Amino acid sequence: MNFKELNGKKIGLLGGSFDPLHNGHIYIAKHCLERASLDLIVFIPAKQNPLKTKSCLFSESERFMMLENSLKDFDNMKVSNIELKRETPSYTYQTILEIKELAPNANLFWIIGDDNLVGEKGLSNWKNVEDLFENITFLVCSRSSENLDEVLISHFNDTQKKKIISSYINISPLKISASQIRENIKKSNFENLPVPKAVLSFIKEKWN
Repeated sequence: MNFKELNGKKIGLLGGSFDPLHNGHIYIAKHCLERASLDLIVFIPAKQNPLKTKSCLFSESERFMMLENSLKDFDNMKVSNIELKRETPSYTYQTILEIKELAPNANLFWIIGDDNLVGEKGLSNWKNVEDLFENITFLVCSRSSENLDEVLISHFNDTQKKKIISSYINISPLKISASQIRENIKKSNFENLPVPKAVLSFIKEKWN
């Protein structure tokens, strides 16, 4: 997709491995579009998360293709290969700098679940997180039952905490486990997989 066309718009950026894309991702995107009055959600599949060591079940091209085919039905959801083109390790701050260069007047929102705020792989450990807070708004969606203030108090400074709380979206999370989806796929158990139709069709074709 062409980020230059997004100048001046409110853009939600949803990153992840999408291994594979599942209904929970679409659910979060729909809520963020409505609740934050975004013009568009851009799904950004990661080449290799530097905080994760496990390889993906699906290849880069397969994950991108499943996203592209599944999002065709949504006018306000797109997919970008901006991180797949980059050498590993790939960091979010690099992605933001690249997008801002292409669309300097776009209002950027990076979507993240509150269960990914802290911990070994959490936002508090992202590279150049201070620069990220200066350049984008983190659109935080509730996915856990923990008290947000308690989660933030020892990991972020006061300014960062205020920014996170001000853009917090409280939604009822879908109980979908990406790891369980992958385990079922490995076992060729495709019944009731919570994934879009295009994803399910590809999975059945690949594993049969």
